[in-house]
Amino acid sequence: MPTPKVGMQGCHCSQAVPGAMLALKGKHVTVANNAGCHCSQAVQTTGVLQLRGYHRAPIGRHAPIPVIRSIDPKRLAVAGIGIVDIIAPRGPISESRSKMPPQKPKTPREATVSRARQSDTIDDGETEQMLLAEKLANWTHKLKYTDLTPEAIHETKRRFIDSLGTALGAYKGTPATITRKTALNLPKAKSGHGAVVVGTKHRTTPDMAAFANGAHIRYLDFNDTYLSKEPAHPSDNIAATLAVAQDAGRSGKDLILATVIAYEIQCSMCDAASLRAQGWDHVTYGAFSAALGASKLWGLKADEMVHAQGLAGVCNIATRQTRTGQISMWKACAFSNACRNAVFAANLARQGFTGPHEIFEGPKGVFKMLTNGPYDPVLGSKKTGYMINKTYIKFWPAEYHAQSSIDAALQLRTQFMADGYKPNDIKALHMESFEAAVSIIGSEPEKWRPTSRETADHSMGYMTVAALLDGKLDRDSFSPKKFKGKKYLDLLDRTTISEAQDLNEGYPDGIPNRLILTMNDGKHYTLTVKYPRGHAGNPMTDDEVETKFRGLADGVIPKALQNKLLDSMWSLDKAKDVKNLWQFNVK
Repeated sequence: MPTPKVGMQGCHCSQAVPGAMLALKGKHVTVANNAGCHCSQAVQTTGVLQLRGYHRAPIGRHAPIPVIRSIDPKRLAVAGIGIVDIIAPRGPISESRSKMPPQKPKTPREATVSRARQSDTIDDGETEQMLLAEKLANWTHKLKYTDLTPEAIHETKRRFIDSLGTALGAYKGTPATITRKTALNLPKAKSGHGAVVVGTKHRTTPDMAAFANGAHIRYLDFNDTYLSKEPAHPSDNIAATLAVAQDAGRSGKDLILATVIAYEIQCSMCDAASLRAQGWDHVTYGAFSAALGASKLWGLKADEMVHAQGLAGVCNIATRQTRTGQISMWKACAFSNACRNAVFAANLARQGFTGPHEIFEGPKGVFKMLTNGPYDPVLGSKKTGYMINKTYIKFWPAEYHAQSSIDAALQLRTQFMADGYKPNDIKALHMESFEAAVSIIGSEPEKWRPTSRETADHSMGYMTVAALLDGKLDRDSFSPKKFKGKKYLDLLDRTTISEAQDLNEGYPDGIPNRLILTMNDGKHYTLTVKYPRGHAGNPMTDDEVETKFRGLADGVIPKALQNKLLDSMWSLDKAKDVKNLWQFNVK
């Protein structure tokens, strides 16, 4: 962004510091013509504003006018801001130069210049901190396939297998059917362009392919997860990276790299700040991660990636009502919609379309409006590893906070059955958990009387009860016959939940849940599970990932096609292009 000029011609001060630079440490201020300035020492000639640690504020005609009061010739007090240091003058700007109109950029994409390239070293040796969007863009732009670890590459292949499996498992579901039909009704993309709608040979625009495929991946709530200050389902990003890789004619290595980038951006944001605490939904972060993954594949420059983030982020702010109360089909589409708009934003940015500046730090940006303060995500490297290896594949088709509760229920069932008890001998069940689990899937009345599949797979009580009574939890567990069944509701009525401090302390390193069963004769069974199967602390094997895939694909596609698809994903790094990945007809 061009450095703004601070015009002081309207100031009626008796003394002045010609040509000074103002440096505001750790504060944010917008400065315009100081016609209302009441100070004894100020800048009367045109000066330059330098904001250290945050950003330069653009000067607008209707920008607020701060009141400046002098402390001494080297320090100023700005009302509502605090103490301001005056850096050594760099000479006055001539009257003729100050009146020169700003130069028009040659192209729209040149409207904002990356601070990384124009940052000045201030006289005391400190260098300005770049904007967060610039930091993310620079990291994304510079990262190469050779920077990835073997573990990240291998894990990405596993996530493509897992994601296609969950997409096939959801293929006949209503949300998948509707979104697929919507995409198929659009005109086919030109030969060699566009992206595949999963389970078909139809190619559509990459943004619509991302939407439809994302709904397939997400619907069963069986795709991967990351839990931290903010929860996430990072494989949702795959719908965007695959679509753009196909449209751009990229290789398997390119697709792997972009997917690792998208995982890294979203999960590092989840580590940095909570959206849920302010009532916003985690898919808001997904607009940034998917946009940067798409930008990498389309070959955007770093400054164009900054604009892509502005375009994607400013209009993809989602409330958490998606996951509150009785849950609707939109849960399957919340992130796929973010992917659709992120791909659209990256496509605009690569053509020179500019986005809102300072999407994070601005007066109406993410920090101010969504997270109640700034954050600085820590990004991975070959030395430190990448976030994708810290995320979890789901072993059961259930909201992740309940995975360890389901695990504990199945283990306890084995124990009490071995002791000669049956499920109908259970008198009461008490669940102890951590704040996030209690809040998200255990506190609302609707979670204790689910009326939809989407609510049932977000009801910790129902899923734990189903595992205890049936000895399993699978797709059939979420049929209305089950979650409305009398025996399930009777035990659900004898089930309670509470938050436990020791379990809070174990999250988010683990997903600790404790079950306490009381049998009719007074006998108690207690078990705590911290790392359920599939967690990074208890990962699934490659064979288990394949078994999960085949279980979801059975009845949708034949074994021979399953084998072919598995081979293509295990060898993804060898693919010269990915145009036909996930392209097949479900009969």
